[in-house]
Amino acid sequence: MKNRGEYESFVSDTGIMATQWIDNKPVLFLSNFHSPSQLSIVYRRNRMGIRKSITCPSLIADYNDNMNAVDKFDQLMSNYNLDRRSKKWWHRIFFYFLDACVVNAYIIYKQLGKTITLKVFKGQCAEGFISQTFIDNSALTKCTNNSLSVQIRKHKPNVSLEIRKRDSKHLPERSSRKRCALCSTKKKEVRTLWSCTVCKVPLCLGKNMCFNKYHT
Repeated sequence: MKNRGEYESFVSDTGIMATQWIDNKPVLFLSNFHSPSQLSIVYRRNRMGIRKSITCPSLIADYNDNMNAVDKFDQLMSNYNLDRRSKKWWHRIFFYFLDACVVNAYIIYKQLGKTITLKVFKGQCAEGFISQTFIDNSALTKCTNNSLSVQIRKHKPNVSLEIRKRDSKHLPERSSRKRCALCSTKKKEVRTLWSCTVCKVPLCLGKNMCFNKYHT
């Protein structure tokens, strides 16, 4: 079958009819309700834009009359979708359900008599998740500068001499890998797995012996 409007149908022993109909491309249907002998007429435009009638099984006409809601949903889903490529397969499922929720909410919103496009509706949904409080840029810059200065001060922990040199309970213990509080610099970074149980600062135990130098 190559010509538009041609079709083939096969009926199983259990009454299931399988139909292939040629439109712009082959379309397949399954039905337990229709008969292959039931025909109908649909209208299509050719390459010249002329509208012509085409014979088709009644199954095709019933589908077009009763399944428009599903087609409309798929059409709305394809507009402004949130699908993004990702190596994590479940992201595609998450974005699909998120789009489905927005489209269903849009359909319900229009049933309430509201006249709005899907693009505007999605924009309003996005605005609903954004804070309405405006941030002063000068305050943001001041906050950022303060946070940076705090991070710089934390690079070299400040422990009082009374605790460092007079307390006799200093013992090394294993911790996460951190920069040594004594010998590590910006030009030469030195990391250690050891820290002091009292001072709570990372210190080297190997060749540099920072642990002893820090407490004497």
